[in-house]
Amino acid sequence: MYEYADKVIRYLNARYVEIFNKLKRNVRSLAKMDEITTLGYVTETYTKLNEITTPLLVEIAKRAYKAANHDDIIDELWVLDFLNSFNPTSTYIYTKEAERKKYRSYEAIMSKDGKADAFDKAKKYWAQMVAEYAIEITDAATLQAYKDKGVKKVVWMTEEDNRVCHVCEERQDKVYDIDKVPPKPHWGCRCYYLPYTGKTK
Repeated sequence: MYEYADKVIRYLNARYVEIFNKLKRNVRSLAKMDEITTLGYVTETYTKLNEITTPLLVEIAKRAYKAANHDDIIDELWVLDFLNSFNPTSTYIYTKEAERKKYRSYEAIMSKDGKADAFDKAKKYWAQMVAEYAIEITDAATLQAYKDKGVKKVVWMTEEDNRVCHVCEERQDKVYDIDKVPPKPHWGCRCYYLPYTGKTK
């Protein structure tokens, strides 16, 4: 279910290392910490992060939709609308949090005088957010594809391994109206949905 999203995340994580290393080099090249120049470098970094991340989130959504509906009607506007909507699992709006992360990074870099852990934490927090949203976009596009096919109910499925939490375990094989599927109970939840055909296991 999440194979393509996982592949994208591995690629993006490698790119994020490069991008944050460049930010670190730029800030450390300053003879003295300069607020305006540092903010410029941080803004440039987060602009680049968004430039490489958003198109790949669009591709994740397109592939998930196509896998569930054999069609390709999800587009960038659908993804941007999703990223601008409140997400009950993350408990924030992606685009607003992306902007907050930029300023938190800037503040951390300034307060720590450009020490390495400020850059490492900024990279970690960004990568965690994008990894979660790769899963969320896969789920949302899949549900949209089911709706567009006329599916009315879905079955909650877990990975059925030893990493399934007790909440997800209780939801295994439960049937939900497609418009009333509960949000994932935690970050990194890899449960998925199948169309309900009138029977479960």
